[in-house]
Amino acid sequence: MRLLSGGFYITRLLQKPHGLGELLPESLITLSPCLGELLPDSWAFSWASHSDSDRVAAVQKLGLTPDVVPFICEFVNAAFATQELGWPSVWQSATVARNLLADPRIADRGFLLLELAIPEDFAATLLAELAPASGEGDSGLFAKLKTATPAQSSAASLGWELLGVETGGSCHSWLCNSIQNDAQQRLGVRPGPFGLLESEQDARAVLGLIANGLGAEPVPWFPGLLSKVT
Repeated sequence: MRLLSGGFYITRLLQKPHGLGELLPESLITLSPCLGELLPDSWAFSWASHSDSDRVAAVQKLGLTPDVVPFICEFVNAAFATQELGWPSVWQSATVARNLLADPRIADRGFLLLELAIPEDFAATLLAELAPASGEGDSGLFAKLKTATPAQSSAASLGWELLGVETGGSCHSWLCNSIQNDAQQRLGVRPGPFGLLESEQDARAVLGLIANGLGAEPVPWFPGLLSKVT
């Protein structure tokens, strides 16, 4: 199955939150802002409804100091204006994301640059779900998927995350609902390193549990391969 690029994301390793259970390792990787932090998120856009204190709190959660807020916001708004960044967290190419990470106030702070790869058979459903209404702009995931760009073959695969997409482009993770417990009990499928599934086959099997009514947000779910981009 051909994999299409769902864009590039900057995040950090997440220490397992209390209550997610013993099946998961202590360090997790996720593209869901419900659990982790992405760089950027809505707080970095000048036209979004966030106060200065919101922005300071957001960068501190990322392990950065408040003095970097103006630089990040300026960089993000410029990248958005040139369509190199899509709402709210999707870099359209790795190059511009690397340029942000090269700033000395951000470099060497443990950030990961990841590519999301999506099986082609899920693309049409996602494009229909994410299609903007009249007067609205494209979300970053929609903008990238509609280019039908193959995922980079040179990226280092980490594993599969099950993601449920909202209309605005942000995603829930299967971990938000502790579906890993049901996957282990019903399918014998366990999360691997970083809380990710180790094969597309396992990801599709767990997706079947969600499709059959397992307690998850009522949004379109899809399997995404996360790969580290160097």
